[in-house]
Amino acid sequence: MAPASIDVIIACHDAAGTIVRAIDSALASPHVRCVIVADDASNDGTPDLVERHYQGNAAVTVLRATRNAGPAQARNRAIEHVQAPWFAILDSDDFFLPGRFDAMPATGDFDLWADNILFTDRPDRLPPPAERRAVADAGETIDVARFLRGNLANFRQRRHQLGFCKPVFGTQFFRACGARYDERLRLGEDFVLVLGLLIAGARFRFTRHCGYVAIERSDSLSAAHTLADLEHLLTAEERLFRDYPQGGGAQKAFARRLRETRCKVNHLTTLARRQERGVLSGMTGALSLPGRQRWDLAGAIAADKARAALTRLSPPRVSFAYYLQPPHGFGA
Repeated sequence: MAPASIDVIIACHDAAGTIVRAIDSALASPHVRCVIVADDASNDGTPDLVERHYQGNAAVTVLRATRNAGPAQARNRAIEHVQAPWFAILDSDDFFLPGRFDAMPATGDFDLWADNILFTDRPDRLPPPAERRAVADAGETIDVARFLRGNLANFRQRRHQLGFCKPVFGTQFFRACGARYDERLRLGEDFVLVLGLLIAGARFRFTRHCGYVAIERSDSLSAAHTLADLEHLLTAEERLFRDYPQGGGAQKAFARRLRETRCKVNHLTTLARRQERGVLSGMTGALSLPGRQRWDLAGAIAADKARAALTRLSPPRVSFAYYLQPPHGFGA
């Protein structure tokens, strides 16, 4: 990867406590041309802090907004300012590890590239570099079917879904497709974007090498999603399924993913009815579902109760660190 060939986009809202760490981690790479900070109407002075801290640094650009519209809209604004051949997404409370882009092939037939992610609540206690580095990893080609299979539920592994990855996008291909983040989404917007690009023919390479650290917080958008968030996600996935060509080879994986998302919508709908109108109303709504959806919901409720029981039995963890994919072997 050539020097100054990547622009980094950071969408932020009230991120004064972490934004400098995120920006510095990007600027530390010689491959980064510019960091574009798209503020989403922060109330804590985040854009003012960035402009003061990086005053006179032409490699940092700040875009302001007058109203909060969500990360998808903020990223779309920033993408319009990208000038480098590639651009990467970085969340405002996350950071890149040193040498992240060294693992990205200098040449190759790909339009998206992503690496492994380390999820943690203690950024000051990271595993050693030798553990995070995949040895002789040429990367795996991710097609539509593999991406969908990599986003199915697995209750034995937290946040294993490939939709959590933070790709580096080829600017030319992205713009030629007319791609944009779906601004109606505040949940799953990365998953929907990447899936749409794959359906449009994007070539995606994924490596086990870990160069991205994601900080988990209980108040994050993905952890605090609403029923409306899930309904918008289901609508977006159904639209992509309709656009997917017949005989494309991923219909079964697509149908299973839709089934899981629909089950989550039904689960949250049932819980909302029970809370608003009582247990009987929740049960009546659940029993009125079509047969397969009813059985899926029953399984989801049972799994939810099992996880809650295990949480009560297990001692609370002070801190944790785990990978999106095992550093030395992919999940199926």
